[in-house]
Amino acid sequence: MPAAGVDIKIVQETLGHRSLAFTRDTYTGVYLEVAAAAAEATAALFAAQPVAPMPPSPSRRRSSRPAGQEPVRA
Repeated sequence: MPAAGVDIKIVQETLGHRSLAFTRDTYTGVYLEVAAAAAEATAALFAAQPVAPMPPSPSRRRSSRPAGQEPVRA
């Protein structure tokens, strides 16, 4: 059921499991082939397209203003 896209909570209720954790632990580790295929697809995507470095975020850019000095707003 999880491999078909059924929500894990629905699987739990349908199978009568008391714990969602039991259902999740039992049925999510079974799909090694699916996980391997997803990893291969992701690797192929990154191999096909070079990744450009991300510019620094505005919060990480260093300011040339002295500490405590606010920018001039027009």
